[in-house]
Amino acid sequence: MILGAMNNPLKPLIPQIQRYAELGFGFIDLTCEWPEALPAKLIKDEKKIKDALSTGKLGVVGHTVWYLPYSSPYPKVRNAAVAELKQAIEALSRFNPRTVTVHPDVMHFSYKNRDQFLSHLFGSIGELDEFTREMGMTLVFEPYDEASLSTAELQEMFKRYPKVGFHLDVGHANFGSLNGDRIFRFINLFKSRLMHVHASDNDGKGDQHLPIGAGKIKWAEVCAALKKANYDKTVTLEVFSQDPDFLPLSKKKFQEIWDKAKA
Repeated sequence: MILGAMNNPLKPLIPQIQRYAELGFGFIDLTCEWPEALPAKLIKDEKKIKDALSTGKLGVVGHTVWYLPYSSPYPKVRNAAVAELKQAIEALSRFNPRTVTVHPDVMHFSYKNRDQFLSHLFGSIGELDEFTREMGMTLVFEPYDEASLSTAELQEMFKRYPKVGFHLDVGHANFGSLNGDRIFRFINLFKSRLMHVHASDNDGKGDQHLPIGAGKIKWAEVCAALKKANYDKTVTLEVFSQDPDFLPLSKKKFQEIWDKAKA
């Protein structure tokens, strides 16, 4: 298991790469987002970024912006969102990630025709899947809550696109979940295509990105379930706090919990 951390796109990228290297992370989860990590900026600064990654001995996992309306009923809007995501995927490909993450369309609540919404979502995912593979990477899908895409709908999407990977965001899977049952259901259902994990804590009511141990997620049980599923790939600590000390503390705590967990 390799631990990494995500850049904050509101801040300059290079100092974050340097800090994550100093903290002993194995990779950066490079999210291609406005304003400091837009595709054009990543391309413009490609050499500097590669030099920083090489110096810090950091790998890269790819991540795209989470709020583009690629399931919109308006064709021009939908096509523009897909085009933006493709630009991000192409820019990220320059840093040799194995995977690139995409989220559900967060505008799902405004699309009243569910069948139409799913048709557009699946169509866009199929197009992005093909494009990502052309770029030499694997597209992975990171679910949010059951309203944006239900477990059954997620299963249907994976059935249609067998080469799309599963990205488990433990915090997302904990939303509205009694005793974390959605987390373990996801691991059991999609373990064969699980390719990346995000780890942050919350109280089950929202995406709070708390330090490990500060919420209600049962991390010992989560790590044991991941080990039982033979997962031993990348885990990003998505800990967003005003106090920078919580990131290395979460790294230490997660590693200790992982090392003690038994499958």
